[in-house]
Amino acid sequence: MQVFQKTGAIGKVHLLIRLFSLLLIPFAVLCFYAHPIADDYTYIPSSPFWQTQKELYLHWNGRFSANFMVMVNPILNFSFTGYRLAALLLLLLIPVSLFFIIASSLGKVLYGSGRLAFSIMLSVFILSLLPSLPEGIYWHPGAMTYILGCCIAMFYTGMVIRYLQGNFIINRLFHFVISVILLFISIGFNEVQMSLFMFVHFSVWISLKKQERFKSVWFPLLLLCMLFSGIMFFAPGNHGRESFFPDNHNLLHSLLMTALQMPRFFFSWISYAPLWIGTILFAPVSLILTKESDFFRKLGQMNPLIFFCFLWGVLFFCIFPAYWSTAILGQHRTLNTACFFFVLVWLAFIHSVYSRNNLAEKASVALNPRLKTGLTIVLAISLLFSGNSGTILMDFASGKITGFDREMNSRYALIDAAKKQGQTQISMHSLQNKPASLFVLDIQPGCNHWINEQFAQFYGLNKICCDSIAGK
Repeated sequence: MQVFQKTGAIGKVHLLIRLFSLLLIPFAVLCFYAHPIADDYTYIPSSPFWQTQKELYLHWNGRFSANFMVMVNPILNFSFTGYRLAALLLLLLIPVSLFFIIASSLGKVLYGSGRLAFSIMLSVFILSLLPSLPEGIYWHPGAMTYILGCCIAMFYTGMVIRYLQGNFIINRLFHFVISVILLFISIGFNEVQMSLFMFVHFSVWISLKKQERFKSVWFPLLLLCMLFSGIMFFAPGNHGRESFFPDNHNLLHSLLMTALQMPRFFFSWISYAPLWIGTILFAPVSLILTKESDFFRKLGQMNPLIFFCFLWGVLFFCIFPAYWSTAILGQHRTLNTACFFFVLVWLAFIHSVYSRNNLAEKASVALNPRLKTGLTIVLAISLLFSGNSGTILMDFASGKITGFDREMNSRYALIDAAKKQGQTQISMHSLQNKPASLFVLDIQPGCNHWINEQFAQFYGLNKICCDSIAGK
């Protein structure tokens, strides 16, 4: 993986970029088969933007950033093309945001192409491991609430790293203000990211020497983090949303279920074979980072146990809030956030293991150029045919994705025909094609489920009923 400056292997870096960019193609193609459903139709096109923002905060939740993104959903302008392009832009934003934090961390260690290759590879790992790919990328409410929040968090983290290094944008004050704005936006996406930010800011601040705690930039950042988190946590609307879950706020149940779920996802992710191949190939990268990057030298000197605990901390703060608020882990959107940060913390954990035990140098000697090339090819192939990428390929091969698209388009045609004929109530079959890589929710049997009602209201109908028998 010789992607570093002075190696004379720029051509190999470009080849890596092309190779791993190809792995993003299945995810990109899938964007153009995405269809809105459920929460996408919660708001009608004529909803007053700022009035709705106020109503959401007062009566539903405190997610000010996520609520904003919900109301710029392209489907509110009946734009299916815009809906799909939004998914594609989010997909592209993942490597862009990772590129920013990598560039902020590495300084001048890597070529720009090396940073790009590193960013794309990390993106593919994250996309491959996401517990709920459909809700992570292709369903606007879920994608914008969680994965977009992760991307903004990368920009904020990169800005803080640059601040600590004295690498300011324009000047110190301007850089700090931009960082605070990004912190505010990042916290406003969802409760799990808010919890993670509180955990990380407090952990970093308390780890400082006593004489530095109130002089460091981490003190005002911690206070601002607490302030912005309070805006979300104490939002009046949270009470309204939680009223739908009467068994919530059970501490013992929440802790017990969280303790059961944490090992499930931890071992699911670390047992992913491509992750270990990538971990092996990271050894020479880790060695050069330790030698040439002050940031990674300091990172490598930290006790690996710290990062190991952070891996579990990421899981705890992305699982516990769901059980505390709703008493269930009914969807895995929150675990998408955990997965995003888990991969990055895993990288830091492995780097510290390599650095503290002098393993990077030993592994680099064992990894001769031919072996590196072979492992890189094996990694690319395994990433293509496993995880979420493999699921996408299977869904295309089985015809489920094209079948899903065809069924959804038939529904829209049925609605248009009914409206032209003056009908106010129509019946639809439940979906027969439900691709695991794309399907989120469907209308429910009968006429009175909230998904059916919102679907009907959006398109100006009184009722949309579902014939469950015909859909079997």
